[in-house]
Amino acid sequence: MGEAFSHHMAGYSQGRASWMDPDFYPVHRRLVLGAETGADTAFLVDIGGSIGHDLAEFTEKHPEVPGRLILQDLPDVIRGIGELNPRIEAIPYDLLTEQPIKG
Repeated sequence: MGEAFSHHMAGYSQGRASWMDPDFYPVHRRLVLGAETGADTAFLVDIGGSIGHDLAEFTEKHPEVPGRLILQDLPDVIRGIGELNPRIEAIPYDLLTEQPIKG
C-alpha cells in the first residue's frame, strides 16, 4: 500500500474503533465462518466506498476472508484511485442504476 494512502487512512480513522476490530464485532465468527468460498463469490461490496480506505483496512485486519472484495463508486472516483490492494476490485457504479453484483 502506498505511503500517501496509508497516511490518509491513519488520518481518516483518527484512533477510533472500527466495526471490523476483533473487540468490536466478531467478523470471523459471524461473517467468515459459513461464507461461500467460491473465487467468483462476492464476500463484501462497499458501495460508495470512495478510495477504498474501509476495504483496505478490512483486508489488513481479515486477510483470511474468502471470495471477492469489491469497491464501487462513481466512475470519476474510481479513476482517481491510486494504488489499491490487489484483493480489492474497483468497479465504477452509479447507485441509481441496477446493481451489477448479484448474490
